[in-house]
Amino acid sequence: MIMGRFRRSSSTSRRRELSVLAYLDPVYVRNRIMYMLAANPPLDDGSTISDVADTLAIDEPVAMKRWNVAAIPERKTVACEDVEGIYIHRSFLSKQEIEDVRDLTTHVVEERAGHKRSKAVDWFEYHKGRRMFPFQPYPRVDPVLADGVLSTLESQNKKHPSTWPLLKEWRDDAGSVTASRGAGALIRLQTFLESGGLAPEAKNEPCLFIQIQHVERGSQVGAHVDDIAKGGKVIATCVIAGSNDIRVGDCVFRVEPGDVYALASHARYDVEHEVFACTEDRLSATLRFGINAAGK
Repeated sequence: MIMGRFRRSSSTSRRRELSVLAYLDPVYVRNRIMYMLAANPPLDDGSTISDVADTLAIDEPVAMKRWNVAAIPERKTVACEDVEGIYIHRSFLSKQEIEDVRDLTTHVVEERAGHKRSKAVDWFEYHKGRRMFPFQPYPRVDPVLADGVLSTLESQNKKHPSTWPLLKEWRDDAGSVTASRGAGALIRLQTFLESGGLAPEAKNEPCLFIQIQHVERGSQVGAHVDDIAKGGKVIATCVIAGSNDIRVGDCVFRVEPGDVYALASHARYDVEHEVFACTEDRLSATLRFGINAAGK
């Protein structure tokens, strides 16, 4: 019994040591310093900041309310009671699907680097420590939207959407079973969101793109409200790697790999949101639905 208690205590102590060491990681420390010193903290395409000073705080504001999403059953959609328009579905992707999407991301970038396939792309460094690339929505991007607002996105390096890789091609590719399954998992995610399975506001709205984003440990996305005209009516993000806190208005909640959450209505338009830094590299897939041609 004594030995058993000792082993558990040692294991707990070891986890604490690793947790402390993560905050001393050189990449984490560098990115935290760069973020705090930035004159314009890294945000999203065409975003606005109501108060830059608020984005420089490392700790959560005292007035924040913690939404305990860990208490929500897995694979169940729940709306936040405190802030209208926040939705979460825990563990939407299985552990296998998470690994498959990670493998798909690696294939898309590496095969571009090797010039093996025109359908692959390069990472675009939108800000230091923050890289991204887009997929066309399944089955392909709407040509009218492609020639319009989507071709002006700075976060996609203003590349014409017709050059973005197609999920269908990757799903049907026999060259990598895992990458093919990863593309299938993202298509399943898009279909679920389009059905209104997470945010009802996304139902019958066109999916604009699927943005894969890699955020280095220590980096964060500052408090902002996405551009009204081209930021989508509904913003949904599925976490592929990394666990961290998200703030929307005065609500803070923690997301884990496999979780998908969405912002719509009040949470999308009327309050700021931000992605806090974490001690791991964060990989995510963000899908946006609907275009606001005039107002909300």
